[in-house]
Amino acid sequence: MADQDPNWTDTTETSTDTVTETKRRRQGPDLLPLLAGLVTLAMACMALANWVPNFPSLDPRWLLAGGAVLVGVLLLIASVRPPRR
Repeated sequence: MADQDPNWTDTTETSTDTVTETKRRRQGPDLLPLLAGLVTLAMACMALANWVPNFPSLDPRWLLAGGAVLVGVLLLIASVRPPRR
């Protein structure tokens, strides 16, 4: 068919290559959301069971403050990075 119509282009190879690249990039779960979900699930189970870990030198307010600082730094880094295409 390509020799009959000079304007015809074969797009099957291009679409197959795009699908292959997409499959190659997305082989497993995203680790950061998976870890955040597991931590959140563990915290919810601890709150449901009314169980607080006994760390005498660890104040929960410091954990909250450290988490807020970490989220702030991550948001700052994300805003400085150039956008992906």
